[in-house]
Amino acid sequence: MTKKLIAAIQWGLKLQMADSGSHWSYEGESGPGYWHCLSEDYALCSRGQQQAPIDITESIKADLPPLMFDYRSHC
Repeated sequence: MTKKLIAAIQWGLKLQMADSGSHWSYEGESGPGYWHCLSEDYALCSRGQQQAPIDITESIKADLPPLMFDYRSHC
């Protein structure tokens, strides 16, 4: 009985932790303009001037296919 109870508690905690992340995107109300509202961890997004964590000073124009995003919050 005790082992089943412990297993049930562990399973419940895993489920709770699996969906505890902030859900962001690149469009709409969860896009870059709202990232600072999604979590206190993203507060810096409201003060930044550049989206990239590096300073991109030069670029070249290239004809590339659209990017395909495949974001997953878990493995």
